[in-house]
Amino acid sequence: MGAFDQHDGEPLFMAMSDDNEALVLSVEEARTTLCHFKAAFSKPKFSSAYFLMKARFEDSSEAAHFAHIWLQVNDILEDLLFCSTFEVPENFGGLESNQSYVLEEDRVEDWMINDNGRLYGGFSVRLQRKALPDADKSEFDRYTGVSEYVEEMP
Repeated sequence: MGAFDQHDGEPLFMAMSDDNEALVLSVEEARTTLCHFKAAFSKPKFSSAYFLMKARFEDSSEAAHFAHIWLQVNDILEDLLFCSTFEVPENFGGLESNQSYVLEEDRVEDWMINDNGRLYGGFSVRLQRKALPDADKSEFDRYTGVSEYVEEMP
């Protein structure tokens, strides 16, 4: 099996440890650039884009088990992000698809804007992709819906 494979129709992304220094730095970068994400949210230029953020959730059915979940951002009010789940790990206690959450900015671990395949942000996504063998990168891109990794802020 490669680093990015399918299992029962669900993708398996390479596990990244919470103590991975590059991952810790990517969270810091996401938090310090969140203002760009929030500013882009109301720009007409991005009216058809997907705005996503990642936060850590604990499994209510299994102690010490957690997941970093991408959520769709539906609205922003000052430091509150109104989000909903769209992809939830199977058998993860306390989370269901299409569930709504209000999260404060300090819970944000990453953010991304996918504008017709152009990815802004997505710092942890970039790390995961970089760690993949070249043979797996196009499959990763297809799954994430990314055709271009934009370097500048939105």
